[in-house]
Amino acid sequence: MSRPKPRRSGYALIEVLVLISLVTVMLGLCAGIIHLLLKLDRGGRASSELAADLSRLATDFRVDAHAAVSIEKMTLKLPDGRTVEYLVRPGDIVRTLRQGDKVKHYDLYRRPTNADVRIESSRDGATTFASLVIDRPLDGKEDSLYRDFRIEAELGQDQRRIGVAR
Repeated sequence: MSRPKPRRSGYALIEVLVLISLVTVMLGLCAGIIHLLLKLDRGGRASSELAADLSRLATDFRVDAHAAVSIEKMTLKLPDGRTVEYLVRPGDIVRTLRQGDKVKHYDLYRRPTNADVRIESSRDGATTFASLVIDRPLDGKEDSLYRDFRIEAELGQDQRRIGVAR
């Protein structure tokens, strides 16, 4: 009578290697997905911060232009002798409020990379308009939200309202 073969009570080397290979592939995929999610989060956060800075810039520029009596290049002159200068630097825009030669306050705003920033003025009859224009070159990418960003405001609008009853 032949004896029944005893049943194995372990794993073969091949089974263990297959399991280790599968776990390694799964960990590699998980690491790649986590890296992609972190990159997307960074990009979304940067885009959100840029949008917030452009919104602050738009509000401040409109307030400055409404209070200004004249505009020269990148400088708005206010009626009380103060000036507001906009300076374009490689990564940002600096708004400097001066009283004579003394700096009273300055703000920094991020700007889109490779963007052309300028202030334009135009007249429509007796009304002067100031525009802060941010042109971002397309350079083949269609993912930009900030092409031809234009902030427009009427110069001296607040001056007409001084002393007017509401």
